[in-house]
Amino acid sequence: MDDTKKILFLQKKEFLKDQSEFIISKLKNFDNDINLDSISEFSKSFDYSKYSVIIAPTLPWIYEVINKSSNLKWIHFLSSGIEKIWDMPVDWSRYLLSKSAGIHGPQISEYVIGSMLFFAKRFNDFNVQSRDKIWKRFWLSELKNKHVLILGGGNVGHWISKRCSQFEMEITIVQKNLKFNKYANRTLILDDAINLLGTVDFIVVALPLTENTRLLIDDEFLSKLSKGAVLIDISRGGIVNQNTVIKFLEQDKLGGAALDVFAEEPLPASSPLWNRKDVLVTPHVSGTSPFYMERALELFIENLKSLKSNGQLITPVSIKDKY
Repeated sequence: MDDTKKILFLQKKEFLKDQSEFIISKLKNFDNDINLDSISEFSKSFDYSKYSVIIAPTLPWIYEVINKSSNLKWIHFLSSGIEKIWDMPVDWSRYLLSKSAGIHGPQISEYVIGSMLFFAKRFNDFNVQSRDKIWKRFWLSELKNKHVLILGGGNVGHWISKRCSQFEMEITIVQKNLKFNKYANRTLILDDAINLLGTVDFIVVALPLTENTRLLIDDEFLSKLSKGAVLIDISRGGIVNQNTVIKFLEQDKLGGAALDVFAEEPLPASSPLWNRKDVLVTPHVSGTSPFYMERALELFIENLKSLKSNGQLITPVSIKDKY
């Protein structure tokens, strides 16, 4: 694929200037003949036919740009989760599609460890006490020998297992393909892992949102967890049934939950999750990092190199599996 010199970058207005300047500098270092234009909204008068490549997040108006881009060949998404695109009126089979898979592992794994420590070291309790000038000591837990079940063995799951191993945790990874993970005590398919749920101290959801994973964490699943287990969700809203989580917390069957993703975002002010001391709510930030765009552009360039050398993408989107 040689016609990759004209690239269009789509982004929200508040991020467009800084990110487009960064992208231009990176791409020019790779190939000085590359030209990049940037837009922050769809315009009917804009000539989209000049571009063969689009770099963009899964913006709600991206389909309008795509359907006007008569010479478009390749779309690179700046996220690993691309579930938003499937309801858009686009024939995705006409294009090469790639995603930014593999750039979130370092920062999300830090978030996961932070969430575990939030509960193990009772940081929320101490924060409340400090505001009320209360000096009350607790006997704290350690992560050592705690059993963590990681749902998802991709790049993020790999990084989480690496971080957990540094705390000497017992690690079980659940994934479709039983590939070797040097940090895990065991790697299982989901059906086999169900029998271990009663021994789990932390369960981390790191799966893509697909029809097979939608509402996977339901009443039946959570009922098998040991009392006191902590749920950490850094995947996509829709995999965890939030109403079930609330019910299990209210019944004291869960030790807590750290939730970074939700079925509806922003999380409505009426949600009971806001008012619970045993829930850490964060606004879908676990994947953010000052190195995000740098990693995303490095990945785009690696995909571009691969396309030019052998016609293959290294982080392709599966239209069949929808991730």
